[in-house]
Amino acid sequence: MTGTGAPEEGRHLQQVTAVNGFAFGVVGADIHVFGSGQPLYLLANWRSEEPANPDWLRELPSRMLNARRLVVPFVGREGDLIRLGEWRDMGPRLAVRWLHGPGGQGKTRLATEFAARSAAAGWKVVAAFHGPDADWIRESTQDLSLTGHTGLLVVVDYADRWQLAALTWLLKNNLLHRTGVTTRVLMVARTANAWPAIRGILDTYQAGTSGHVLAPLDGEAGDARPATPDERTEMFEAARDSFARIYGRPSARLVPPPDSLSGADFGLTLAVHMAALVAVDCHGRGGRPPDDMGRLTTYLLNREQLHWARLYGDGAPGSPAPRPFRTPPEAMNRLVFVAGLTGALPRAGGLAVLGRLETPAAAQAMEDHAFCYPPSDEALALEPLYPDRLTEDFLALTLPGHQADHPHQSWAPGTVSTLMARTGEGAEPPAWTSRGLTFLADAAARWPHLAAYLNEILRRDPALATAGGNAALASLASVPGIDVSLFMAMHAFFPYPAPDLAPGIADVMRRLGDHVFAHTEEDATRAGFHEELCVRLSAAGRHEEALESAQASVALRRPLADRDRRRYAHALHALGTVLWALGRYPEALGQADEAVRLRRQLADDGTPRSAHDLAHALDNQGTLLSQVASHTEALKVRIKARDVWRRQVRKHSRAGETEHLEAMQAGLAQSLAHLSGTQLHLGRHELALATAEEGVTLFEQLVPDPLADGTVPYLLPPYQQAVSALGTALLASGRTQQAREAFRHAVAMAERLVEVNPQAYETHLLDDLSSLGVVCSMTGRHEEALEVLELALARFERLARTNPILHESDLARVLVHLTEAYAYSKGPSAALAAAERAVDIYRRLAAGHPRVHEPAFAQALYLRGVNLARLSRHMEAVDSLSDAVAVQRRLADATPQAHRARLAEFLASLTEIRRATGSPAHEVVRD
Repeated sequence: MTGTGAPEEGRHLQQVTAVNGFAFGVVGADIHVFGSGQPLYLLANWRSEEPANPDWLRELPSRMLNARRLVVPFVGREGDLIRLGEWRDMGPRLAVRWLHGPGGQGKTRLATEFAARSAAAGWKVVAAFHGPDADWIRESTQDLSLTGHTGLLVVVDYADRWQLAALTWLLKNNLLHRTGVTTRVLMVARTANAWPAIRGILDTYQAGTSGHVLAPLDGEAGDARPATPDERTEMFEAARDSFARIYGRPSARLVPPPDSLSGADFGLTLAVHMAALVAVDCHGRGGRPPDDMGRLTTYLLNREQLHWARLYGDGAPGSPAPRPFRTPPEAMNRLVFVAGLTGALPRAGGLAVLGRLETPAAAQAMEDHAFCYPPSDEALALEPLYPDRLTEDFLALTLPGHQADHPHQSWAPGTVSTLMARTGEGAEPPAWTSRGLTFLADAAARWPHLAAYLNEILRRDPALATAGGNAALASLASVPGIDVSLFMAMHAFFPYPAPDLAPGIADVMRRLGDHVFAHTEEDATRAGFHEELCVRLSAAGRHEEALESAQASVALRRPLADRDRRRYAHALHALGTVLWALGRYPEALGQADEAVRLRRQLADDGTPRSAHDLAHALDNQGTLLSQVASHTEALKVRIKARDVWRRQVRKHSRAGETEHLEAMQAGLAQSLAHLSGTQLHLGRHELALATAEEGVTLFEQLVPDPLADGTVPYLLPPYQQAVSALGTALLASGRTQQAREAFRHAVAMAERLVEVNPQAYETHLLDDLSSLGVVCSMTGRHEEALEVLELALARFERLARTNPILHESDLARVLVHLTEAYAYSKGPSAALAAAERAVDIYRRLAAGHPRVHEPAFAQALYLRGVNLARLSRHMEAVDSLSDAVAVQRRLADATPQAHRARLAEFLASLTEIRRATGSPAHEVVRD
């Protein structure tokens, strides 16, 4: 569900009303929400925090470390600011930058400073908040109109913890796509793990993309210049002086930096600020500040606990305190621990959590906690301790198992168990599952004892790992102390296909594989895991890694083939599929032929599984025959595959056996889509259309509304391909308006797949965008055609640079389509340039695989000739058209039904141009 703000021009009147809930509106932008009404994200005008009351800051030193308080003036990182400024002021209209570094590195502070400087330079600065765990925005309406601003800067903090779907919708927002408005999106994250997937999404918008590593203060990282010892000292002194002003202790400015400031412990900006804060705090108390990170952390946490004790003492009966404070420090300790795991919650949710933990006087306790840690909005409760790294350390130090000088709490393990568990059998996972698992896993890098608690959580409920999403799966996969048996238990809950979880699942499977291959000597077991790993890596688009596993599986299965032909055939099929995905078609066909031979033998047993495997193998073989041999041979194989599927559907339907029926129906539908494509190549347009329509009708019965909500049905990938095949068949049959609607539907389905796994499904989207552009051009929508095709061109150019074997033909195909679109919109010179590029690529490709690429090569030659003629370069046009005719004649001789009509078209154009040049025009189409 989406809502769109008022247009940019003119006056705006917007009424926002809520009944029993929260309402929010924007002017000049879109709102995207889940079907439940929960926003995927919120947008708000960026604003600097108001200066906090010094008395309030002094109560808890950790408050001064919160980057949002801006207690310490921005010092250092000038090189990073210069780079960000250059990125903002130069480059394409839309650009996105991924700023990343470890927790405590100063990312938020740098982003805040950059936002402030951009606003001062006339830019409209907008903050984006993740819907499920967003900081609530007090104003119910935000005016995001851009009139009078230099450009737009959107700042997205914690971008790596956003749901991928929410980020995808944010990037679609109308606010980011205003013609002529320079737009920059700064995404701030701890790691770059999620960046490749998001960069894939951004290619849809021809956005400039760049990464920005925030260098540690103790060494180089990426292309950023590390801080020198003098810069560390400057940071320390700036922070020390700021804290001294708040404490009212001018003499604290004489406190020197610790001798350990140059050590590895102080590689983070946060660490330097902590050292300065503790030095000032100790100065007024007559103590000696600690000089290592562990003791700095415990010092600050001890000050938190001292504050709780003082509040409790001041609020005791008979005290003159202005506000009653009834929560003892040991109870407050537990509340802060709970908030660290759950994050801020609506007040009702906070009370429910405390009730679940049987917290005495829960309402009073929650009010007392809010007094210590005020939430960003009065509707929220259980605001966590900041900064995040301090919360991670607090969780670790509160749980038993460490050797640090900080008391653990006996109640902490039980609290973790209760909070990270479902409320009952069949209940949904806790709303904070992703946060809780991610915080514990990230902290485990510094506090190894936390692995034991993660093990307990996952042993009790391994399915929580998938509920935590890709971020949790990736974090868990990086924890050395996780029991390997638990990764295997998680594996049992991994859905397949799982496009929305594929990247995280691949990380876990890779970690699990390291153990299996190191501790298992049995070849059959190793081969089986290689096959599973191959499937998961392929689903995540990691085909090169998948190939290694597929090859290993075949090598291990080959000596065992006499004993287990079924598994050997499965390994060959998997290897062929990966080789095909990498564009290595002849090698893939060899594997597919062998797999079909074995599966034919196995199909004699009459079981559904054998029939299913044979049909899949035939489909795969048909695809490769189209690429390597001939469409005529491919047609015979595809018909056999269709017939196997159809027999199985009839068999299970008659017997009323529903267990295998849906899988057979889906297989038949997918097989029909493939068969339709081969029929088209052979010129059987009406038959291809009927075949494609049958396939789509089957999918419509299986998945009535594939885009109904935010989920991704497991049949969506083959369904999307079937709709695309229908669009192609409609176009070939001259039904352009229907084709346009089919391709629009296919593009929408592909966009949903790209949202959750761009690496695996990006090419599907680009293929359909290109086809949609062709249809738009044919129906007179030339501007729309040009926009769509240039978008596809930009993305295929990038893909072809990284993997020319796989994507050069895609690039050339789009160039052919653009040639025709340019002829309408930009003129023959632009059209000729596109055709020249397509001819160069197809000439190389056709030399190696003429059966696959000669039809497109002939078309490219023809379009080059036509546009040369339009520029009055008639002799060159005759040469190019003559070449096109020669290639097309070979094709027509081999398959007349498919290619004679185009040969006649080429000859007619050649004859006309020869007449214009006075050359003989005697060629005709032979009978």
